[in-house]
Amino acid sequence: MNTHFAIAVHALAVITYEGGGPVSAARIADSVGTSPVFLRRVLADLRDADLIAMRRGANGGAELLVDATAISLADIYDAVTTNPLLSIHDAPNPACAVGRGVGDALDVVVATVEEDVRARLAQRTVHQVLQEILAAR
Repeated sequence: MNTHFAIAVHALAVITYEGGGPVSAARIADSVGTSPVFLRRVLADLRDADLIAMRRGANGGAELLVDATAISLADIYDAVTTNPLLSIHDAPNPACAVGRGVGDALDVVVATVEEDVRARLAQRTVHQVLQEILAAR
């Protein structure tokens, strides 16, 4: 598992805090605590998911295409996650009674966990996360 999800949520919260953008990658990277180069990779995933647009130039940066009240954490998860949370190893031994059945037994668990995570994430928005951050100050 990587940190792309947390970084993407953080970036979208910064853009929301700054009025929806445009916000420079340098400004967002400063808040996130990462390099602008790495951050741009995460922002590209958000752009590809049509959550943000990227403007070039002196007044450029990332800006929301969707209101923060309508961007769920599940939307972000889908945008930046390429691998499931859990996965089953590739080559269990089919000659072994356990190896032969472990994949089928775990398939249901793995699918359920992913569905549960997505359902929980779908209940929260970027706007809500930002409000919680600001209330904790």
